[in-house]
Amino acid sequence: MSDPANAPREINAISAAEALAHALELTHDSASRYAQLQACLEAHHNQAAADILGRVVELTLATASSMPGLKPPEQLPRIAPWELIWRCPDLLAMRLGDNAPTACNHLIGEAELLRLVLRRERCAHECYANACEQVASPATQKMLSAIATRQQEQIARLEALLASSEAAAGGGTPAPGDLDPPNRPE
Repeated sequence: MSDPANAPREINAISAAEALAHALELTHDSASRYAQLQACLEAHHNQAAADILGRVVELTLATASSMPGLKPPEQLPRIAPWELIWRCPDLLAMRLGDNAPTACNHLIGEAELLRLVLRRERCAHECYANACEQVASPATQKMLSAIATRQQEQIARLEALLASSEAAAGGGTPAPGDLDPPNRPE
């Protein structure tokens, strides 16, 4: 016998508080993934890309703290990771093909990294905007619209960061060789 409390929720039936809880969970998950990648890049001596991710983490957490109707976590519905309705593919984790030599490109440039971050953040914005069109409750629509607006503001800040990164790299020095090559047997 299945438990109706564990049944997947339809997006049009979520409340404003559930929409906020989803958005906060996904935003904090993004910040956590960005911080993990930042640590990886620092360990591989790609400090420029790690610094960019540090700024991305700050922007992401600022977006989370500016969410409308923000309440203490204990006042929001608890949502298990497998119950999240909106999912973006994990664009920062490279998929291994049969001929892919490694799963990690620790030499990634700042602009390429920001383009990947922007893809993930645009996917999140799309999820919020689509959900806003599907929900039945006006309060939830208002909440999702405000969340989508915050997400769009974050995207605009990331696009400005990308533009400044590309401008700085235009006349900059070429990327250094691999400072921490993987240990591969010949």
